[in-house]
Amino acid sequence: MPKNMRLWLLQGEDYMAESRVLSQKSKEKAESSRAVWSDNQKKVFLDLCIQEVLSGGRPGTNLKAQSWKRVIDGFKEKTGILYGQKQLKNQWDLMRKQYNAWVTLCGQTGIGYNEVTHTVTMEPERWDEYLKGHPDAKIFRTRPLSFSDEMKILFSRTQARGEDTWTPSSGSFPEDLNNDRSSPSPNMVSTQVLAPLETPEERGEEELMENVRRKRPRPSKSRKEVKNKKFDDSFERLVVALEADKNQEREEKIRELTEKIRELEEKNRKLEEKNREREEKGPTIAECVACLKRIPNIGQTSRLFIFALTIFRVKENRELWMSIDNNDVRIEVLKTLMEKES
Repeated sequence: MPKNMRLWLLQGEDYMAESRVLSQKSKEKAESSRAVWSDNQKKVFLDLCIQEVLSGGRPGTNLKAQSWKRVIDGFKEKTGILYGQKQLKNQWDLMRKQYNAWVTLCGQTGIGYNEVTHTVTMEPERWDEYLKGHPDAKIFRTRPLSFSDEMKILFSRTQARGEDTWTPSSGSFPEDLNNDRSSPSPNMVSTQVLAPLETPEERGEEELMENVRRKRPRPSKSRKEVKNKKFDDSFERLVVALEADKNQEREEKIRELTEKIRELEEKNRKLEEKNREREEKGPTIAECVACLKRIPNIGQTSRLFIFALTIFRVKENRELWMSIDNNDVRIEVLKTLMEKES
């Protein structure tokens, strides 16, 4: 190879390497300059997008132009912040990337799931190895996916099932949504039912298939009637699923209250046992002596005091002594008993 040609190739490789570095720096700069969204703003944005999807405002993998305008207006009305379509679309793409990363992560075998923090658990070495090939999952090393239920409605799809196939353009929820509403976890993710939304490269094929489905013969019912019926059925299933969640939460609270009642009953039972034992044994000698010492008219070296100590050995005498509230009466009782003994 001529020397000039080799020099040209080397310069070209240096240029490509420098371009890649600059591109990476530009990407990192863009990431760092992205607006910081609060949880409330994300929730408002997701709810507005879901409302548009349910209204048929997503023909493919993105919202219609009219839908984006309604989302922009609704977001400004509820948050006071005016974002353009580009800024909202960037947030849409970021959420979809996070959702797909979460689904892929939870689909791994041999991983753990913390029921308290709702996070995926793996050995540090495995985390390090996994993140090399899946850098987007780095945020899930210490926290779960936020708003997973809402993101699932926007960014997931189900398997095709003949004429009942659900696609992003269906304008309704998947039929099995009420069977699996919760966020993906190692205990509930099924790769046959749940898959990430198609990539931009797959969009053309999906839209082509959608056009074919539109041209297929349909029953005599109008498309609007069928669509409305599917929406009503899906909405009803969603309500049922939400009610099931509420019932489950109610049952858990009842179980917690039942457990607390059992603990209180056990404490009461033990207290009653102590009281029963106390009643069976009667007042103790120490309690009677302490009461005797508080009577100023009886000296501790007197015959009456010594006599009282001897009769306190009998349970009935202790009960009689403690049942009397008047000290003068107690003294007379002691004197009477002492005269009988003598």
